[in-house]
Amino acid sequence: MDLDSFKRELIRLRPTGEIGQIVLGFLAERLQAGRAGICMWDENAGVYATWTRAGQAGRTFRVFDPFLLFISDDDRIYWRRDLERYAWTESCTAADALRFFEDTDSEVLIPLALNQSLVAVVFLGGIGSSESAEALEAVFNEARSLAVMALSNSILYARLEGILGHLEEKVRERTRELESAQSQLVQSEKMAMLGVMAAGVAHEINTPSSVISGAVDNIEKNLAALFYSAEPEASPALREKLAELAPRVMMAVQDRTVRAPLSAFKRKRELGGAFESAGFPLPRDFAAFFVENGLFAPPEGAGEEAARDFLNDPLASALQAALAGVTERAAGYALRIVTEAGACARNVQNIRNAIRNIVRIVRALKSYSHLDQSEQTQADVREGLENTLVILGSVMKSVVEVERDYAEAPAIVCNPDELNQVWTNLVTNAYHALKGRANARIRIAVRPARLLDASAVAVTVADNGPGIPDKVLPRIWDPFFTTKDQGEGSGLGLGIVKGIVEKHHGRIDVTTSSERGTEFTVLLPVERRQST
Repeated sequence: MDLDSFKRELIRLRPTGEIGQIVLGFLAERLQAGRAGICMWDENAGVYATWTRAGQAGRTFRVFDPFLLFISDDDRIYWRRDLERYAWTESCTAADALRFFEDTDSEVLIPLALNQSLVAVVFLGGIGSSESAEALEAVFNEARSLAVMALSNSILYARLEGILGHLEEKVRERTRELESAQSQLVQSEKMAMLGVMAAGVAHEINTPSSVISGAVDNIEKNLAALFYSAEPEASPALREKLAELAPRVMMAVQDRTVRAPLSAFKRKRELGGAFESAGFPLPRDFAAFFVENGLFAPPEGAGEEAARDFLNDPLASALQAALAGVTERAAGYALRIVTEAGACARNVQNIRNAIRNIVRIVRALKSYSHLDQSEQTQADVREGLENTLVILGSVMKSVVEVERDYAEAPAIVCNPDELNQVWTNLVTNAYHALKGRANARIRIAVRPARLLDASAVAVTVADNGPGIPDKVLPRIWDPFFTTKDQGEGSGLGLGIVKGIVEKHHGRIDVTTSSERGTEFTVLLPVERRQST
């Protein structure tokens, strides 16, 4: 197969397996290779699976394989004979690469990556072609650019088909639920509330995502400064010592919560003086590094004695020993290395925290919707309240203070999705009542209780707003009655809340006054009674 035929074959949208076979056939024929295979990402299994021209080989590689992670970031053609020439890292060594070559019984590996995402790896062995390495690499690069686009299109199309199938099933499921719903008005109110929550979730996820994006960019710069900066006056011995110290610096900084103390300037001055007395090069600069990264954080008022004692800190001692007798310029090089290591550690910590926030938000959203639960299940009302607060958090953040007062309470048999709608309506109403007020506060309490001589749980949502006027109070449960501005409410919220609570054989009470605000108390039985 010539190159033009190869291009024509890959233009058509095909399954990934067919594309892999076309790529293998072209390269094996062109290189007269006795062995040819391809390692491709298997979405269902979550591994890289290997295929030869005869079919699936059974060999798999994990997504965290060091060599696969390395070539995702360093996309090039890899020859087994040239392993010692490549710039390996601590996370991927020549030994890891050699193991991959041996596992695939190959002489050359051709990564197929798109935007630093590894799609597949072609491996070839027993090459009989006499063409030069330059000529072969030109063929490889042309072939893999075409293969990457074809595989990416195939994978995206397969995912899209799966998503569409999943969406169609969800649409059918939701249609059945709507057909069995008691009231279209209830669903309309629920959809309106979901719109508010969707905006909140988008905002919440966007914030940690921005943190991750910025931190990754910073880490890239930090690592470039760490591993690729050079200083002629820095001896090989010093560079070796700094290579050992950099990971220690990163671990130490990650273990600290850095907050600039009020006495930061004083601490820098005291520590700088102690360093200068001990013959530490660039004492003021290194003192600033230790203070700003939280590595020197004695109690307030500890004084110069704490600074002198810090000279015995393991990291400070190791750094002082590494810098003994070096020039000021070499010391500046060392300062740059440890500073970048500290910055890298802080960015790694920021990424970890941001990912935790994303996981927390997504988990709350999934739990809030309860798409994977049956209608009746045992649930802790505190979990539902917390998920509601997470999703509404971006709306109320910095506007309303939320106080939680949760006592130990038993789980109840309920429909969590419906109860989440209750909590959403009550908290949103409290928030609207507090708009524009100073010291706005919502208090949410959970207590064990009794209802009709049976075990129950009481949930209270209270605000310190202006209260509900006496002439309005008797009508708050009526459908379509609302005191909100046009576009803010439909008047269905509290009517739906009352209906859901009564459906659960519970009770909802309200107390209100202009001095204390409004308090809704929901009483729900622990065991769901059968309707008669």
